[in-house]
Amino acid sequence: MNLLTIEKPDAKWDQFVSKHPHFIFHTSIWGNILRDGYNTKLLYYVLEDNSQCLLGIPGMLSGRFLKLWYSLVPYGGFIGKREFIPTLVELITKNIRKYEIDRLQIVDPQVDRSGGIGGFVDEESYRYILNLENKTEEDIYRGYKPSLRRTINEAMTNEISIEKIKNIREIETFYHLYLASIRRNRGIVRYPLALFENIFPLIEQGHADIFFANYQGRAVAGIAIIYSRKVAHYFHGGSSDEYLRLRPNDLLFHSAIVEASRKSKAEFDFLGSAKNMQGLVQFKEKWGTQRTILYASHKDVGKIRPFLHKLFVSLYKSCRTGT
Repeated sequence: MNLLTIEKPDAKWDQFVSKHPHFIFHTSIWGNILRDGYNTKLLYYVLEDNSQCLLGIPGMLSGRFLKLWYSLVPYGGFIGKREFIPTLVELITKNIRKYEIDRLQIVDPQVDRSGGIGGFVDEESYRYILNLENKTEEDIYRGYKPSLRRTINEAMTNEISIEKIKNIREIETFYHLYLASIRRNRGIVRYPLALFENIFPLIEQGHADIFFANYQGRAVAGIAIIYSRKVAHYFHGGSSDEYLRLRPNDLLFHSAIVEASRKSKAEFDFLGSAKNMQGLVQFKEKWGTQRTILYASHKDVGKIRPFLHKLFVSLYKSCRTGT
């Protein structure tokens, strides 16, 4: 067996991916979006035996102080014959040192238990999935909590209308809404404008959508949806503080879920949420979703920078909580 590294995924990689159940996040299309959006490098790993691809994992290089090899955003993980994960991880750990990487980080929804990747430390979050299979729009609506149905109706009464993005110029409008939500929640800006601009071709190809909630001709909220073959993934969104009282987000998500159903998607994926983000957890639970554990698994290859990073994060959290 030998390790193959790929910096420019091509048709051969996509042919391998097509032979296995996968998300769009496994494909070269998504990798190239991240490469150009973040202005970074891709580094995919494939375990081969006699020129046959057994197992692969797409990844990207990121970080300034703490240098990461990350298994793409938001997740994808391993693809292929998973019994070879220990062998592939061992070879990756040896290979990655020449890139001066400090940490390997893998987010793989198929890892269903702590310690699922040997030698990695796991951080748990919640992932929420809404089952759409064999459900009518009425079935979906009845599955919501009564309070949610009321706020959806309230948004319609408030004359909130839903529209899809029309051209790439509206990406900047969406990005301002994203930044507004980040400020409101005191979060970290993780996605550059260029990333969403690079997603726009996916929209033109039918592999993504951006929905806007409009009030009196103004976009007051928006969400970006990425489509795998059978799954609609909520990628990110944002909203204006001034108009939250009109409940645009509830109608916005309902419209995106209905659209996913019309596209014959079996699931609507709300992605992961940190356990301590109670407001976001409650928001995702009210749609009648099923909750699973999503593991972000990491392994430190370096020593000094991971230690200093951990110390800085601890100090930062202490300052924010006042402890």
